[in-house]
Amino acid sequence: MELLMSRGCFAVSAIVLLLYILASAAYADVSMHNAYYTEGTVCYEQIFLHNMDYSNSVSISEASIYADAEARLSDADTGRFNHRTYMSSGGGAQGIDMKVSGRDLSYIRSLYGGIGYKSADLSYKMTSGDLQAVYFTPAARVAESISLDNSRYEADVGVYNFNLFSSGYGRPVADAAGGFKHDISLSYKGKECQIESFLKSTGSPVNQIPVRYSWEGFASYSASRGRAVSGLFIDAYAGNRPVDLGIKGTSTALSDKYSPDSYARGVPAHLPGAKPFWELYMQYAIT
Repeated sequence: MELLMSRGCFAVSAIVLLLYILASAAYADVSMHNAYYTEGTVCYEQIFLHNMDYSNSVSISEASIYADAEARLSDADTGRFNHRTYMSSGGGAQGIDMKVSGRDLSYIRSLYGGIGYKSADLSYKMTSGDLQAVYFTPAARVAESISLDNSRYEADVGVYNFNLFSSGYGRPVADAAGGFKHDISLSYKGKECQIESFLKSTGSPVNQIPVRYSWEGFASYSASRGRAVSGLFIDAYAGNRPVDLGIKGTSTALSDKYSPDSYARGVPAHLPGAKPFWELYMQYAIT
């Protein structure tokens, strides 16, 4: 390990089966279980929706599965979804397990299963909410935890042929006190590392210049390279409210790491201060 940086249906023969499912979840809860089978691939999905509309289009032949789903808020301010996709074949299992709640909530899921290639991709957007997610393959596992306050996060996650990835970008959505907490845990080859980050702005505005910040979280595992990586970057600029931010990294192979260094003593980066902005980052790799 190294620290890189610190700053359901079935079709036979040649018949193709087409499905289209539409669920309206306005001010209601909807639960669904989908199962898809084809040569060499079995896929299960468990879905729960609150205040969200959902559509799913599926095409299944003897040799392949194609499925595209979309869910977004119905006529409501907030919503919630739980989405679990589990794909199994002769080489093992891979999948996505995600629970998300918040405002301006939506996601899109694409699924493919066939001889030689199997993938599940999910793109989501959330504002002022919470996320708990796990992405896994037979060899690697990534877990993410996100809490947002007057912030928005958009990300793409996926598993494909026993590789995995997660990549997202966050920013504030209002000139108001708020921030985020974002943790990423990575496991591979019996080794583990975890990145814990936060940014918090507080108080009433003292001038007309809003606090500006953004952050990026990512993780990936490449089966061909035998390498797993995770990381998190934060940019923050002084504005009309005090801001504290910091990143802590822990692992089974290295001593604890901190960005900035003073965070090891419990002193996070602070704005306004001696400098007008902070750039914090941390990245691990397991090989």
